[in-house]
Amino acid sequence: MQRVMPSSFRKGLVIVLDAATFMIEDFHHTGTAKTRHKMHVRMRNLHNDRIIERSFSENEEVTAVDVGHKTLQFSFRQGSDYVFMDAVSFDEINLTVEQIGERHVFLRENEEYKALYVDGKFLSIQLPDHVALKVEQTAPPQRASQQSALKPATMEGGLEVLVPMFITQGEVIKVDTRDRKYLGKDAKG
Repeated sequence: MQRVMPSSFRKGLVIVLDAATFMIEDFHHTGTAKTRHKMHVRMRNLHNDRIIERSFSENEEVTAVDVGHKTLQFSFRQGSDYVFMDAVSFDEINLTVEQIGERHVFLRENEEYKALYVDGKFLSIQLPDHVALKVEQTAPPQRASQQSALKPATMEGGLEVLVPMFITQGEVIKVDTRDRKYLGKDAKG
């Protein structure tokens, strides 16, 4: 672990604040020659997947942690555990519902995910920016009088997303994993 100043922040940097671990997703500077400079940071809590925004003064030090990465393949769910296989050693790794958090709705069997480790201890599963999910349940398709008309749809895994009225049950759509919104139809599905 090392101490870093906001001027050293970069996307993907993992820091510790108030006993919680955060990954920096975006940041920008504000201030002029006459005012104090501040770094405005958007970061994701790696324990509960929530996004927060915070400002740091230019001389505020925070603790940065060295993060290790492993590629894990989601194999199956066994009771309340999620079973992954290490892509290199082929060892089985059981993760609890608490360790997976709200990301469980995006996990698909036989898909690979990046796992983050600090000092050899599992920290979090990192999701891609968007995933393709099958629509399990939604109202029948309708012609909408407005382009922006939406209806609820339940995806495989249990996630509920608002989708356009023309989407049908069984279709595969792209969903943004950060804000849980419909992005479009999946070309492969």
